[in-house]
Amino acid sequence: MLTIDLINNNIPRLQLQDTVAKAIQLLADFKVTHLPVVSEDTYLGLLSEEDLLDAEDDKLTIEVLQKYFIPASVKDNVHFLNAVNASIQADTNIVPVLNEEGELSGVISTSDLLKTMGNFAGANEIGGIIVLEMERSQFAISEISR
Repeated sequence: MLTIDLINNNIPRLQLQDTVAKAIQLLADFKVTHLPVVSEDTYLGLLSEEDLLDAEDDKLTIEVLQKYFIPASVKDNVHFLNAVNASIQADTNIVPVLNEEGELSGVISTSDLLKTMGNFAGANEIGGIIVLEMERSQFAISEISR
């Protein structure tokens, strides 16, 4: 499954002229810890709740916080496990998805990634997963089938 298949367009984007107060309100409304920042449609980075709360004045624009932008993202044509890795590396609960031109296509939430990983691993299928630990010398199909 590709990242483009998991895009969530409900999570808003911040523009450089938006205020810190607006960004904090959006974080609370959508229950995320980061929001993507764009200039027109070009992706600039993620801005964290922590950096927004540390801002001296909530009337400041996002533009003055550019040094805090996190450059995490994935392309829209890669496997969804790349988004899992990006989420882990950036320690964020959303992963921005970019098209070939570097424009923001949308974001993937970590909850959607977790659901997809569960389906990918067969977690909702009847049956179970068995982990066998055995010595290398006993690793033969005939031994495993017993």
